[in-house]
Amino acid sequence: MNRIAFETLFAALPSPHNILDHDLNFVAVNPAYEAVTMRSADQLIGRNMFECFPNEGDGGRRLRESLLGVLSSGEPDTIAYIEYEIARPDGSMERRFWTAVHNPLRDAEGRVLFVLQNTVDITELVLLREAASVPFTDVPSEVALVQRALEAEAASETNRSESENFRRLFQGAPGLMAVLQGADHVFTFANDDFARFVGDRPVLGLPIRTALPGAADAGLFESLERVRSSGRPERHEALPIAMTRAGGEAPATVYVDVTFSPIRDGRGEVSGILVQGSDRTEAVMAQRRERLWADELNHRVKNTLATVQSLARQSFTEAGAPPQVKSTFEGRIIALSKAHDLLSESHWAAVDLAALLRPAEATIAANGNPPVQLNPKAAIALAMLFHELRATIPADMDGQLLGDVEINWSRHNGARLKIIWVARNLPPVWQSERKLQTRMLKRLVEGELDGRMDCDEGGDGFTCEICIPMREVEEDAAAGGGH
Repeated sequence: MNRIAFETLFAALPSPHNILDHDLNFVAVNPAYEAVTMRSADQLIGRNMFECFPNEGDGGRRLRESLLGVLSSGEPDTIAYIEYEIARPDGSMERRFWTAVHNPLRDAEGRVLFVLQNTVDITELVLLREAASVPFTDVPSEVALVQRALEAEAASETNRSESENFRRLFQGAPGLMAVLQGADHVFTFANDDFARFVGDRPVLGLPIRTALPGAADAGLFESLERVRSSGRPERHEALPIAMTRAGGEAPATVYVDVTFSPIRDGRGEVSGILVQGSDRTEAVMAQRRERLWADELNHRVKNTLATVQSLARQSFTEAGAPPQVKSTFEGRIIALSKAHDLLSESHWAAVDLAALLRPAEATIAANGNPPVQLNPKAAIALAMLFHELRATIPADMDGQLLGDVEINWSRHNGARLKIIWVARNLPPVWQSERKLQTRMLKRLVEGELDGRMDCDEGGDGFTCEICIPMREVEEDAAAGGGH
């Protein structure tokens, strides 16, 4: 069997390895180590590790003690978790987390000549676990795990297995998910859905301003800065982003619901930001199309009502109908048109009862009347009802009511809406000429809304009590539709 050259085997190792002498100078590094540290062999070999990667903090101290301990004792050592910054090519420092296994290399007489270091970058695992509030380890970060070589190998294999399982869980998670780190918000993780969302363009290792320049006008960068500085999450709905896909086609605006959540380290400081979101582009565009269709429908309805009004006016004139008949009919058309305007403003979702009553020139108690959202069917029926009640009351030449109107409403056991309409101080002419006509009013309440209406006429006015089942008022309003 041919002996495999050490250099060939060393270079083929898939995980990062290096060899250090007693002065902690690099003797050899494999390509995987060059890639993870973003340094070439020419930049490292012959130089001291702590000159290439300075760290005066706890991470540097623990690493130095472990390496020197292996060289002096000849016993392997493992650092299960260490925080250690490395310089990026642009000179900025990038905070990373590592697992390091140190093994002695001996000569034929058993003397320790070198230390072999195997490092694994576990930054993604740490940040994702911090984001999910899952503790990374039960061992305090300032205490190193000292184990025999066999124990170290088993622990390392377990960590790698857990890391891969945890990473796969997030990688395949539904929805957009990414992890940003540092002041520049550099991508250190992006799941499969996020990769598809950006058109499979590479984003890992890139600051978000470089990876997603189209988000500049959406206030996304400012939001990330606020989360990083305040430590409070922020959520945005239908955030517009100009996105250029991988093929290089012209940017298209996409819409996302996104949440930025701070990731905290063991000291409670914000170490990164977890991005979670969903692509809402199709829903937003569908909603816009629906609004265009609704606006077009409203426009046609108003034109139709105007046409009906014009035809009725002409028909009444030709038939010699009294002016009062013509004005009554036109008043009903106008009331119907105003109800349609309110529904149009709410995109035919729901109309507030108080808003529907404003044209009634009534006194409405500021307190005590609960908010009621009317579905389109109830809104149109009640608008016509209130118009008919108002039209019963005499008015002066300017259209001002000659009397006082007070309206209040309440919910009864959550099952019925009760409306009390009180008209008082009406002029004497009301008694002789403007008796209350209840046939049409009851038809609107009982026929359209399955309710009940009772009216009581007094000497100078009248009171109407209207009871309607809430299922007829709000059932469809909650679903955003009508009959």
